[in-house]
Amino acid sequence: MKRRMFLISVAITIIFSGCGTVNDYIESKLVEKSGLNQDENYVNYVNKEENGTVDSEGYYKEMEENEPAGKIHVTFSTNNNLRVNYYEDQECSVSIDTNNCYLEPGDTIYAVPKSSNNISSSEYYFDHFIIYDYDHIGNCTLADNLKVELLQDKYAIMIPEDFNGDEISINPVGNFNKRQISVSDYYLDENNNHISVGGQWYVNGKTVDNSKVAEINPTESYIISYKYNPDEYFFVASDPECYYFNGIDGEVIFKQREATDVTVPFNVELKKCFSLKIASDEKRDVRINNNAKIVVKAGHDLELSSLKYGDLISIYTDKEWDLKSDIADTGMLELEDSSELTDGDYKYEYKLRVIDKNASFYFDPAEYQDEHGKIVYTVSGREVTKPIELYKGQKISYKADKNSVEEGYWLPDSNELITVSDEASTMSELNSIGFVKKETVTVLLNQPEAGGSIIYKDSEGNRLNDDAVDLYIGETIYMKMVPWNGWTLDGETEVTYQVTKNDNKAATYCGKSVSKIFKEQDNHKPSLTVILENEDWQNIGISIKTADDYEFNYDKEKEYSKVGIDIVSKDKYLIEEKKIGTQDPITVDFKNYSIESGKAIKVNVTKKIKGQKKETIENFYINDISDSIDKISFYDNDIANDTRVFESIQISIGIVDIDKYECPKKVDNASIVAKDEYGKKMTVGDLIEPETKITYTIIPVDGYYIEDANDKDNTQYKDTVKYSKYKKEISDILKKHGAKKYCNITLDSSDNFAKYTYKYDGQTVSGNVALKTGKKLSLEYEITDKKHTLAEASGGVFGIGASDKKTSSKIEITMDYDGKKITKKDFGIKLKGE
Repeated sequence: MKRRMFLISVAITIIFSGCGTVNDYIESKLVEKSGLNQDENYVNYVNKEENGTVDSEGYYKEMEENEPAGKIHVTFSTNNNLRVNYYEDQECSVSIDTNNCYLEPGDTIYAVPKSSNNISSSEYYFDHFIIYDYDHIGNCTLADNLKVELLQDKYAIMIPEDFNGDEISINPVGNFNKRQISVSDYYLDENNNHISVGGQWYVNGKTVDNSKVAEINPTESYIISYKYNPDEYFFVASDPECYYFNGIDGEVIFKQREATDVTVPFNVELKKCFSLKIASDEKRDVRINNNAKIVVKAGHDLELSSLKYGDLISIYTDKEWDLKSDIADTGMLELEDSSELTDGDYKYEYKLRVIDKNASFYFDPAEYQDEHGKIVYTVSGREVTKPIELYKGQKISYKADKNSVEEGYWLPDSNELITVSDEASTMSELNSIGFVKKETVTVLLNQPEAGGSIIYKDSEGNRLNDDAVDLYIGETIYMKMVPWNGWTLDGETEVTYQVTKNDNKAATYCGKSVSKIFKEQDNHKPSLTVILENEDWQNIGISIKTADDYEFNYDKEKEYSKVGIDIVSKDKYLIEEKKIGTQDPITVDFKNYSIESGKAIKVNVTKKIKGQKKETIENFYINDISDSIDKISFYDNDIANDTRVFESIQISIGIVDIDKYECPKKVDNASIVAKDEYGKKMTVGDLIEPETKITYTIIPVDGYYIEDANDKDNTQYKDTVKYSKYKKEISDILKKHGAKKYCNITLDSSDNFAKYTYKYDGQTVSGNVALKTGKKLSLEYEITDKKHTLAEASGGVFGIGASDKKTSSKIEITMDYDGKKITKKDFGIKLKGE
């Protein structure tokens, strides 16, 4: 009783001091002592106040109407290695809001999974979906009855018609392929057929058992190497270019590759060692290199075996020999030097070089040096110190000899490669190599105006994320072009830009600005149609601007074609029709026009997306010529990956009667949410046509319900009417559909020898319940032991079949019961002896 009196006194104080002073008035200790902080209504009020849903005068703010679009709440988990886009339609034109998704049984979700940019291995891929089903109390099971079907490049997740769950969770799962790298070694026979050599391949030093395929952990880095018999073959080339080559040991080593690198095949091309013969016109004692003496008889041949391109052969003889003419027939030997010896068993030394008769470029490294430092050239892993013949496709790598570089200079693109092609092109590339002064310049890393983006990286592969970067003159920036959906690039998607000292400090794409390198495809551009209704437009100025710097201005002197008559017999004229770009929004401006009171310019915008039947419609109103309508946009969110394609957009302009939306300033214990016919929420002062239909909902605050409610929960009132009718009748509507307080009752079931069954509105209820007044509450009371009986038997006909163990009764709910516990006595039920 004391607590009740205290609550009453607090309530009176609140009433006189205003709801906004609750927290100031009731100090924490007083609240604690009173037990008020345990009261459900008080706690609910404080929570709303903390969440900002109570205004400065203590009234509840209008709340957004939040009606889920479907019965099944769908959530989507994320996977750091995958990027999954979800859509409502098979054409993937309508994206699903993954933060707020409600669907119905029978609906289908379309998913397009892709690997993300931060994957740990190039062999990571999307594998499958795991879908969980949650019931109303949170129990989780695998949703085996949800079918997932692959449709070309997308997945269809189908919710069965008989699905009765409350929530599903969709989880994308990825997996790793075992990295399988194909390896091959071969030589070309006389018919250019690839003949396998059968050498040995290694991965991180371990033998590859299968000589054709190497299996590698997909998440680890790796080094591929290879060995062959140097007595039978010699190295010609490799793909990719090898990091190291030793022709004496027959070993080829490739550069280490990371787990994120794309898997590529490894190939080594060898050539069989060959023999050449030199005819001798007289008997000679010969020694080849440092081998044993050979006697060549007159008219016989000296045989040179196990030869490789580039071999240097020293021939020592006891007689002078015209080798220059004798080797001409071979076509593969070149006399490089000859000398007369002064001591030893031999009087002459001849040095021969084995050359490739198919070589296409004579390369002398001495011809491509620089005054500011030495440049080291290597071919097939060996430094080139003397002139050699190279064939098309061979690669020349170069780097600076660090100990020789002049201070303040450096060699750009060090360790780069030049591929031998025709003589002129190869010489041009070699002549472009040189040291430059080590000065830094600031390079702007601009992005295109529209259509795509550019990923910038430095020479070490590090991403450049800033708008500008300081680099040395001569350094290389790597640029990767990423177009948006529906846009194309006229050229390569990956290019390089070399920093130079010039006035233009911005990185360029093949010598031109990056601002407009992407072009929107014609099939991605919508058709714009502008319709003008037949009103007094003689003095109005209409200006419409779109992307591609296109501007249209209404010409009052021009005769436009009529396109039809609407239901109120207003002529309509087509004043413009053309394809437009989508990267910029459309702007519509008016000038030189006086708008009558009660009138407004109406701009109706209708957008159609390919593959969708439903059109998107927006209305804009202007009753002040100095105002302008909102910009008309196309892609608002993820423009780079948005797969929707706008087919058309129509802008209709006319003069209409106008009103301003009004809403009662105060609605007791309720709020009103109104939306126009396109679902846009109305706010006080919004322009609206009197004949426009609006849908309004009267929403009660917590603890209240609306009289004669008609929504699915039977707590709110909702109707769709013309705004003129709403404005005229809203006061009467509120009187009829006002907010009434629920009667909060505790239902007693304390007799442990009896069974209580309370029923309200056809449903069984128990415990603490909130009931509407004027409704009936019934109690079925049944005694379950032998000791107790009813004071009076009930039931039966004319006393026949009456029972002293079971009875039922009803009462009408009134606010007199609010806050009370209802017992069997309230239903007039008594036991014998009571």
